[in-house]
Amino acid sequence: MFPTCPACKQSVLDDDVENCPFCGANMKTGKGGNQGLAQKATPKPVAKERPSAPSAPAAAASTAKAAPAKSAPAASKDDDDDPFGVDAASNSRAILLSPRPAKGKTVRLVCPMCETPGFAAADAAGKEVKCCNEQCALPIFTAPKAGGVTAGADPRVHATTTAAAATSSAKKTSPAMILTAVSTLVLAGGSLWYFVFNEPAGIKPLPATPATGSQLPVTNTPDAGTEKVDDKKTTTNAKPRGDELRATILPVLVTMSQTSDKNRSKHFCRRLTAEAYVEAGDLKIARENIDQLLILTPKLPFHQIPPLTQIAWRELSAGNAEGAKTALDAAWKAATDLPAVSRLTFDATTDLAAALFASGRADDAQSLMKKENMLPSGSSGTLAALSRRARLLRSFDLEESSASLPIIPWKSPQWVVSTSTLVLRGHADKGAEWIKLCPDAETKAECWAAWGDAVVALPSSAAANKDDSIIAAVRDESPATQARVWARVAAGRLAIKQKDAANRALTHAATAIKAVPLPEDFAIPEMKEILKLNLSDAVAPKLNAIASAEVARAQTLLGQEQPATESLTAAMQHLRGHAPSPFAATRLFEATSRDVNSVKAQLKTALNLKTDDKVVQALTTYRATCRAMFDAANARFALQTDILKAAVDWPLLDAVWNEATARAGESTPPETREEFLKTNLSVRLGQRLRAAGEVDQARLCENAVTTGELTDARDALQRETANAVEKGDVNSVAQKLGAYQPAKAAGEKTSTEDTDWPLLWELRLACRLAKAGQTEKAFDLVSGSKDMLWREEGFEMLAAIVAKNPAAAEPVWKKYRPSLLSPTEKIAIFRGLCAGLSSSLAANP
Repeated sequence: MFPTCPACKQSVLDDDVENCPFCGANMKTGKGGNQGLAQKATPKPVAKERPSAPSAPAAAASTAKAAPAKSAPAASKDDDDDPFGVDAASNSRAILLSPRPAKGKTVRLVCPMCETPGFAAADAAGKEVKCCNEQCALPIFTAPKAGGVTAGADPRVHATTTAAAATSSAKKTSPAMILTAVSTLVLAGGSLWYFVFNEPAGIKPLPATPATGSQLPVTNTPDAGTEKVDDKKTTTNAKPRGDELRATILPVLVTMSQTSDKNRSKHFCRRLTAEAYVEAGDLKIARENIDQLLILTPKLPFHQIPPLTQIAWRELSAGNAEGAKTALDAAWKAATDLPAVSRLTFDATTDLAAALFASGRADDAQSLMKKENMLPSGSSGTLAALSRRARLLRSFDLEESSASLPIIPWKSPQWVVSTSTLVLRGHADKGAEWIKLCPDAETKAECWAAWGDAVVALPSSAAANKDDSIIAAVRDESPATQARVWARVAAGRLAIKQKDAANRALTHAATAIKAVPLPEDFAIPEMKEILKLNLSDAVAPKLNAIASAEVARAQTLLGQEQPATESLTAAMQHLRGHAPSPFAATRLFEATSRDVNSVKAQLKTALNLKTDDKVVQALTTYRATCRAMFDAANARFALQTDILKAAVDWPLLDAVWNEATARAGESTPPETREEFLKTNLSVRLGQRLRAAGEVDQARLCENAVTTGELTDARDALQRETANAVEKGDVNSVAQKLGAYQPAKAAGEKTSTEDTDWPLLWELRLACRLAKAGQTEKAFDLVSGSKDMLWREEGFEMLAAIVAKNPAAAEPVWKKYRPSLLSPTEKIAIFRGLCAGLSSSLAANP
């Protein structure tokens, strides 16, 4: 059902319109309208396309005046909605332009309405043609006369020349042709005034910004051969004016949010529009867009949570506690309708939880950290975390933010992101309090590491080069947690070129981790003792190992190779003390199934059992304990392998090689044997060793790869696509990433690997291109994605990066304003432009 006007009872197509388009009454109250207007028959114009001769509209106008009202056909709703509509006759006789050159269609014509180029045959000169842009507001226009256009020429230049020639040779030209030229120029001038100079109230026209080598081309750059350019004036007007550009874009976001054609989600459009207005400081219009969002069908009120939460943060910063409470109450109410698991759910809950906690509503904040709202701990959570960090730091650069990634993926990314949000929004003390509410030790350690990274990254933070606040914050934490925090602080300080402060932080980290004693290798007890064995908690050894690895990475970054090697060895040893080697544990567990009778006999003798029932009971207990040791050994080995694979790229190649081979020999006792080269570590390690010129070691790795038929599809694709992007070849990168299929583990029907990795990697590559000034190629890379959601996220991110320089933002705006992208894609670009411009204005008020 369409909404119905309460005043004139007419049905309205759009569900988010404020006033009735028929009578002007308010769609909610029914007041303020004129019902008589809705009942009047509006005379339909004879022709709405550009006239080919001035006599036609003049005659039509006089006829319409003289004729009785009843003879004029009643205007349809479509005509009322589209002031630039074209009647069917004109539309049918117009020659459709081809979007690209084809056989017999080599004459290039540019639509004067939307500036979309098209191609037609030479005999189209002087005839009505139709723009190939399906979204063009006024697609019918008259092609320039023969002789005024050549193949590949721009008709906007030659049309002027033709008109001038017609004026100078009036004796040879018919009156109809003169009137045609004059009326065409008048209409074109009127269109130019309406669409270029007639800006919304309070918005001034933008100065033209000439394109540079790294920017997208400006579509309406004057032709130096036909137009005289005032160099002095151009230089003056080319100054970056981000506030004016943002003021121009914002109303367009509102208009596009109302578009229904090919619009994937009007809710998405309204949400991004509201967010853009919040960033611009116009909370009134932001709330109006949120209200419009709530009118849409189907009802999806959870889309209002992000802009409402951003309003709350802004009110908190301004000291308006009541305004923040109002926004938070509305967001909290809408949160009950969030989908169980989604990226929007993750983003909404983490930001809202942080805002609630900063406002003193700890219980409400904790309730949002529900397990069902957690994304997988792989690339989905990583992408969400990097995106939040990049946005709050106003860099919008996922590649830059990737330096903050942990060695091992987070167990609880939702807690981590909410912690980082508190710190990066200026509430580091609240972030430390929030961490104390974490549900387990592993989550708590992850959040502390993220806190250390964020507190240094925050602009103008005292923690960037001073230790006092960090020492006070982590004083009561475990040595491993302290080491992990200081290691992240050291890496963060090095990234902002605070090397002396980074070295101090690294000293704190090394001192803390050395306070954790290194265990001896796990020794498998005798059979009788195995029945009474209880394995210790695996969390503490895991946290100690990760902390040691983080210290090793920070030491590598600061050029301390020998200490880094020692820290890596310590990380391996912390895990060896918790569980047996996989080699020994596998052999012991398999014997409980392969040699059952032998195991029974051993149990009967070791325990002096008298009956077969007692033997069977003992065997069941023994097998369960062996299975527990087998699982612990595999978990230990997998974590060791992941740490070594990460260390390969720090790079710490010699240390990794030593760890991978030191216990792999045939003479190594089963209790300590570790065969890392039989894992896909060999693929990565062999490739890096060969690149480093270590041919003999690389060959050993490659032999292991061949023998074990080992692969590392992700690493291979990552290197392949990175090389392609570095060479500027982006055409196939998106397709290759889109076709990536994670390998399945043995016995699994589907992959458990997080499939958001291709999107994350694609966005990181696009950031590399954008930072290198290759904006066109960055947009081309994202455009190649088959998934529209991927394109939307990529477009928004790239536009924001570009718009940090207002002079570079304007060409992007001019290129994509008339483009044929879907409304959600275009609104993502314009939302990104507004974000980048707002960042620029905040940095340079």
